Amino acid sequence: MKKHVGIVFCLTLLAAYISCTKKAEAEIKPSVKTAVGQSGIFSRKTSRVYDASKQIPDSDLQLILKAAFASPTADNSRATEFIVVQDRNKIINLKEGNPYASQLNTASTVIVIAVNEKTIVHNDLAALDAGIAAQSIMIQAAELGYASVPMSIAPQETRVKNTRSVLGLPNYVTPYIMVVVGFPAADAVTSASTDYWNDSKVHRNGW
Repeated sequence: MKKHVGIVFCLTLLAAYISCTKKAEAEIKPSVKTAVGQSGIFSRKTSRVYDASKQIPDSDLQLILKAAFASPTADNSRATEFIVVQDRNKIINLKEGNPYASQLNTASTVIVIAVNEKTIVHNDLAALDAGIAAQSIMIQAAELGYASVPMSIAPQETRVKNTRSVLGLPNYVTPYIMVVVGFPAADAVTSASTDYWNDSKVHRNGW
């Protein structure tokens, strides 16, 4: 009888240990939603008003940039360059010539995606490389809980010139896109990614 009680007691302790271990692991590991429609691009949030007093921690910013570097590039040229702008005066100056950049008024972090024409293999695919990197930045930002919004620079020459001037870019580096990443303002209206699925726009094996 004592032996039986001892076995039951040991099994109870083991079950409690496993339960506590799983709970501790859940608390330590970040919550990653894996269900379709709940993670990655599906969790992206757009905001045009940010909390300028809050800065993204360097560790998160590095992870966002690593995601950009992990993006594919044409012929693996790796010609994309990333300029992180956190100087408020420079952020405001980036607005010049861009009537759709009101979000820069409150942005605390802007990532400018540029292409180095000295190292790119296919110039005609520069915009594609920049666009893929921008998407990676926004997806990783969403995974970390931040809002983001992209804005075009090239091919609008006025915006390209202004961005080069503000950031001191050489003529062989062309800025294509800038992405604001940060904390939405408390009263900001954020638009989460919506299910825009439209079966009529999916064409299989032809039009």
